[in-house]
Amino acid sequence: MFFKIILLFSGAVCICAESKFGFFFSSKLACENSFTCVFLNLLEIYLIVYIFLLVFIFPGSHELCHVFGCFDSSDTQLCVTLDDDEVYYADFKKGVLIWDGRIPTSFQVPWAYKYALKYRTVCKNDIQIWKRDESITKKKEPPEIVIYPRDDVIKGEDNTLICFINHFFPPKINVTWTKNDVDVTEEDSFVKFLPNPDGTFHFFSRLDFIPKEGDIYSCMVEHEALENPQTRFWEVEIEETSSGPAVFCGLGLTLGILGIVGGTFLIVKGNQHQGVLDPAG
Repeated sequence: MFFKIILLFSGAVCICAESKFGFFFSSKLACENSFTCVFLNLLEIYLIVYIFLLVFIFPGSHELCHVFGCFDSSDTQLCVTLDDDEVYYADFKKGVLIWDGRIPTSFQVPWAYKYALKYRTVCKNDIQIWKRDESITKKKEPPEIVIYPRDDVIKGEDNTLICFINHFFPPKINVTWTKNDVDVTEEDSFVKFLPNPDGTFHFFSRLDFIPKEGDIYSCMVEHEALENPQTRFWEVEIEETSSGPAVFCGLGLTLGILGIVGGTFLIVKGNQHQGVLDPAG
């Protein structure tokens, strides 16, 4: 089950709830006409107060999304985003909430994790009931995939390839990296999917590498909405630094110096010539 709470702030407060059931099915509420009673724990209320303060400092609309997902095949996932920026996510393997470094420490309350455990309990207790509800329509959205380097590519300097996977549902994918057709996938102990405003998800997969001319990397994505795995390729192309600008700069500097020397020589010669024509001077 996925449950997203959207809070829009623009003078007045509008609370709109959109529910996405499961890894297995989904349903939507019309936000304009329907409101859902949702459980707001102390942490969400704490964050709402924070956003109210934010609105007075930075006027405009702000969106707070609280999303949790329940799965048969993996553990519960839970995260909170503010205007598409992550506030925190729950790492149930380590037993902590991982907060964004920009969030003031005064808001990183240590007791908040116990509320994440409550959502986890709800998932385990209710997911079998939700699966049996045949009235719920199943939904699948295939991912969009883009691969690109984090920094400008410079030969021999450490860099990171990023495979950006976007707009997919349900939030379960498998990513495989290759270098020159050799599997170089790095195992990630915690795969974290982030929500989009439309209810789909996005994910960043990363691979550290050292650029070498001609190397070919690929990112292959498997998802149940795809008939076949989709692969994106990226080849290392290092642009050689042109010596033209340096040559022209050096030539210009040389001509400038010659011009100064020549001008000085002509001035001196002119003064000497004037002295010959006017001995009385």
